[in-house]
Amino acid sequence: MVLVEMGEEADKITPVSLELLSYARKVSLETGGVILAVMMGCNLNREVEEIAWHTHKLYVLDHPLLREFNPDIHVYALEKICARLNPTYILIGHTYRGAEVAPRLAARLKVPLTTDCVGLEADAETGLLKRKKQVFCGSVVATYVFEGFPQLVTVRPKTFEAVKEGLEKRGEVFWLNLEIDESVSKTKIVEKIREERVVLDDAEVIIAGGRGLGGPEGFKELEKLKTVLERFFRRVEVGSSRPPVEKGWVSPSRQIGLTGEKVSPQIYVAVGISGAVQHAVGMENSKIIISINKDPNAQIFSISNYGVVGDYKEILPAFRRGLEELL
Repeated sequence: MVLVEMGEEADKITPVSLELLSYARKVSLETGGVILAVMMGCNLNREVEEIAWHTHKLYVLDHPLLREFNPDIHVYALEKICARLNPTYILIGHTYRGAEVAPRLAARLKVPLTTDCVGLEADAETGLLKRKKQVFCGSVVATYVFEGFPQLVTVRPKTFEAVKEGLEKRGEVFWLNLEIDESVSKTKIVEKIREERVVLDDAEVIIAGGRGLGGPEGFKELEKLKTVLERFFRRVEVGSSRPPVEKGWVSPSRQIGLTGEKVSPQIYVAVGISGAVQHAVGMENSKIIISINKDPNAQIFSISNYGVVGDYKEILPAFRRGLEELL
């Protein structure tokens, strides 16, 4: 069973949901099992039609209290749905919402949970999932196997390729009727604060800055490069290593690494980033890595496809001019 998550924009399905449906299809072909998916939200219509073509059975819970994310209410609803469907596997994206919901669900279902998996393999004989997870700051990939069902995991975005083509037949859609009221929630919302939240996981190109930029002014140079690259690519974003976030130069939602987002864009440009393992585990699966650093011995060069040693203040303007000449 795949939990299909709606993104920050209410009418947009998160990319990781389509990636999990791709893996579910693979397991279905290998085992002959049925692909189940669950969608929860409010005013779900177009999204239901899209997902129905990637599942055999789609269960939809449309309720006003699910319009905004409340972990207590979402877990309550998901627990009831799991009791009805009795799934063999429960696959949840390792997003900030998934990280809230999955541990609570595991406690209620009394099953083990492995979070932030970077690989899954269903054992042909037992059906148990072999769960691959990075440990020791990403220097080792460990494999975990737990007895019992359902098998519950959260999976890191970009672990699988997103599903592209639909199934030969549109799946059945079941609209669930579940009574939910606000008393289900033990969480009291005191105040809502809207802050910048950047979605990095579906960017084709990410330009990330580190301590070497020297201050928030350095990120303005990255924004200038972003503007040029947006004429070549569908989506370009600016990211960051941990130090600039801690210093308040950029929003925490831009942080990439062990304690931030895990990304794998087509192109990753690292500017002024040393390449410590805490950052590398969040971006080392990028297709092409380009690094700019004054230090010729910076760790980042060891995982880069292309490296430039020098001052970014001189290199980035030259890079922009070269790109503009191609237009």
